[in-house]
Amino acid sequence: MPRAIKVKITWAIKSPKSILDLFILIISGLTEYASIFPKPPLDVNGLKSLKGELDDKFAKRLNGEVAKNDFAIVLKKGNDVLRKHANYVNDIANGDDAIILKSGFTPTKGDAQQATTIPAQAGVPTAKATVGGFLSLDADEIVGATSYTYLIFFGVPFAVTITDDFITVPAESTIKLLVVGGGKRSLTIKGLPAGQQVYVQVLGHNSVGYGPVGAAFPVFTV
Repeated sequence: MPRAIKVKITWAIKSPKSILDLFILIISGLTEYASIFPKPPLDVNGLKSLKGELDDKFAKRLNGEVAKNDFAIVLKKGNDVLRKHANYVNDIANGDDAIILKSGFTPTKGDAQQATTIPAQAGVPTAKATVGGFLSLDADEIVGATSYTYLIFFGVPFAVTITDDFITVPAESTIKLLVVGGGKRSLTIKGLPAGQQVYVQVLGHNSVGYGPVGAAFPVFTV
């Protein structure tokens, strides 16, 4: 079944700043769109009062054990209020991400639409080598890609053939090729031999197949 779009839990008690910042967004959203959110669990004045208490206890939290406990208590209260508001917004939005955004919260992502074409042409990636055989890879977004595959050539790159979702290497090639597939745009690999001139290419992949390979980026391993 499709995943419904809901309020994304972007805050945590372990990160007090995330709660303090979110209160500002919630107060703003409920104020501007009061007609959409007429009866929140805690009204705007109540939210402002709690936000003031959070700010006060946060500023004093380092003034001994009592102050630390006082802040922990009000922080839990703030977290509970945000969760009640999230449920309230979910009920009103009924999966509409635009309504969730108006509330000040961030919506989750629903199911991605099924791809109908392969990803677009990839660009030139970047690669940074660090001591110990580490190689940090990054690429610009490839339109239509749901994952990124890197080709790392230990020598001058050769043309690979892609057929039916398979990458084929020419039988006569003597250049070693490392394929790192199914990953994110940015990742770090390790264990590469030092002192090697390598060339990095990237291509996008989705449910239809691989897109065209981008040009190579040269880097020297250390």
